[in-house]
Amino acid sequence: MKIVRNIFVFVMLFGIIYFLFKVDRDKNGHFIATVTANDSIFIFPNLKGPTDSTVIKPTHRSSWKKYSTGPSFGVAVLLLDTGKESNWMGLVHAFKTFGIPFKLYTNVDSALKSDVVYAYPSIDASLNPTILAKLTNYPQRGGTLIAQNIESGISQVFGFRASYGTTHNYKIRIADFNNPILKEFNDSKEREISLADPKLFKESEGTYNYSNLMGNPLMVYPNGMAFLTERDYPGGGKAYCFGMDLGYFSLTCNDERGLEAYRTYVNSYEPTMDVIFRIVKNMYTMNSKTAVTLGTVQENKKLTLCITHDIDYWRSMYNELKYAEMERKRNVSATYFIQVKYLQDWNDLDYFNDSAVVALAEIDSLKMEVASHSISHSRQYDVFPLGKGNEQYPTYHPLVRNIKLTTNGTVLGELRVSKFLLDHFDKGPKVASFRPGHLSLPYSLPQCLVATGYKYSSDVTANDVLTHMPYQLNYDRAYDEEVPAWEFPITIEDEELPQMDKRLDSALCVAHKISKYGGLMCVLIHPNEVDYKYKFEVGLLDSIQSISHVSTIRDFGDWWSARNNVQYYVSKTATGYDLHVVTPATMSDLTFFVPPTWTCSTVSTSIKQTGNSVLVKNVTNGATINFTVK
Repeated sequence: MKIVRNIFVFVMLFGIIYFLFKVDRDKNGHFIATVTANDSIFIFPNLKGPTDSTVIKPTHRSSWKKYSTGPSFGVAVLLLDTGKESNWMGLVHAFKTFGIPFKLYTNVDSALKSDVVYAYPSIDASLNPTILAKLTNYPQRGGTLIAQNIESGISQVFGFRASYGTTHNYKIRIADFNNPILKEFNDSKEREISLADPKLFKESEGTYNYSNLMGNPLMVYPNGMAFLTERDYPGGGKAYCFGMDLGYFSLTCNDERGLEAYRTYVNSYEPTMDVIFRIVKNMYTMNSKTAVTLGTVQENKKLTLCITHDIDYWRSMYNELKYAEMERKRNVSATYFIQVKYLQDWNDLDYFNDSAVVALAEIDSLKMEVASHSISHSRQYDVFPLGKGNEQYPTYHPLVRNIKLTTNGTVLGELRVSKFLLDHFDKGPKVASFRPGHLSLPYSLPQCLVATGYKYSSDVTANDVLTHMPYQLNYDRAYDEEVPAWEFPITIEDEELPQMDKRLDSALCVAHKISKYGGLMCVLIHPNEVDYKYKFEVGLLDSIQSISHVSTIRDFGDWWSARNNVQYYVSKTATGYDLHVVTPATMSDLTFFVPPTWTCSTVSTSIKQTGNSVLVKNVTNGATINFTVK
């Protein structure tokens, strides 16, 4: 009993001392306002804001006409349906990501002037007979026709005689490894890709099964039915048919509305989306005489590497400097997602204080990106109310009470107030990037990012969204409206066992797989210690920095979003072709991949050809690059 009593007295005394300390003043003499007996707020004197209000614009369906202007070049996407059920935007975003040139058409005659036509969303017998006949004859005249979800009425055009729809296909595998468009896929995760987790979902994405083939299938489901067919025509024409709406699937993945198709959540290679659109890219490059594609990595490197640090623990606020100093010595910059934690609660101390401001200045002086990691770092951020858009410091009080409860938090409050404080104290560029705590992702986040002045997010894993590429976001993470914000998914993180330095070899293996097609490897490291995670980062940079463009999220995002508006086309000349490049502003490090018989004849220190890649170091408003053809 005496031992129990002593323990009780000790606990009571500790609680009283702790309480008295926390409601007094901090070491710098600043007043600490009490919210409850266990919660406090660090007050920066005479600081209040933001003073403006945030207004979320109502949604409006994006118009396909935005992508129907300009020169005719690349894949002609023939929209046979422009209504609400047509998910052409998913196709557009994927084509832009993978550097496939395209133009949207509704006139069949205009579309069929191109070497490669993608008929979207489907060709069926209900089409106008004249249009149907023109599409049917197109591959017979030497063109390449791509389609999807074809029913049996015109199936023989694509090399099969029977089809039926189903929601019970969970995997797809490559069946013809020798086909030119499939030869590059030699990894087991590429040769079999996943559509859904059968343990969690009774139904998969809607797909079509094709049977009674007139040739060999290119890709099949586990039941042996064909997912992708090919029919060759005399004169070089081809007809390909996918068993799935690729536009809808692209949007489903990008919006994180998929069916948990990943085989592992993080720290591995999961390229379902990448495989599918690399195949479409091969269909274009191997069947167009003037196929030119746009590269995805700056400096003509093989991989984009973004090192990111989540500062969501008081000790990390000071350990971060050791990481930043190491990165600066290697002449690279990283992104520091800082939790602006001016409140003490169940999670941690109120460590965003005067000392944190000093650390912030040092991070900025080392040329690192300062980004927001919210205020509350709540697991419930995905279900926070939207908020009124007038949340301010220091009256905004989101408090984490326990692992399942956070009070007073709003989606807009986390964005507005964290950005205000970071912008106020950091003398570098304005905050542009956001990552929510625990990757807790509200449906409203895309439009809220834009409304509060952010451009970039990194809040999903690459495996979760089935792609190791950046992509444009959509309003409400839905299907109707694109917004001017981009996602940079996370490939490698630091919390999974074994500890990070023991996983360096496996991370390098993933990096080399992604580098085959110019993907992104975004790495998340919490600097809560300076030991094995530090060793991992040093080893990673020493191993792959030479093949990588190492960038912050903001810098890569600025380049990527500008790349999104680059247009280009090819015209015939007496000795070859001219590549015409149109940019909205000055751009650097654009890489174009041209046919292997093309040789650049433009003399310029800004242009360098290596094999079939042409690096253009600087383009102002536009440029014309001349090529001779053997």
